[in-house]
Amino acid sequence: MGHHTFEDRSVSPHLLDADPQLTPVIDRLEQEHHAIHDVLEGVDRALVAFVATADSTAGLRAAVDLLSDTLLYHLAYGGNATSSTTAHPRNG
Repeated sequence: MGHHTFEDRSVSPHLLDADPQLTPVIDRLEQEHHAIHDVLEGVDRALVAFVATADSTAGLRAAVDLLSDTLLYHLAYGGNATSSTTAHPRNG
C-alpha cells in the first residue's frame, strides 16, 4: 500500500468526520494523488529508458523536474488548505 493509498483510505475519512467542510479539499488532494502516481510512472519509464540507452539524461531530468514541481505544488496546497483545520480550537 502506497503512502497516498494509506492517506486516502485511513487519514482522509477521519479528517472528513472531524470537519465535513474539508470535502472539496480532500477531493482535490485525492485527485492530485492520482496525478502524482502518473508522474511517478513517468519517472519510472524515464529511468528504464535511460538505463537501456544511457544516451542522454534529458528525458530523465525532465521527468524528475515534473515530479518535483508536482510534489511541491501538492504539498503547498495540502499544507495551506488544511492549516486552518489543524489550528481549529476544538483540535487544540
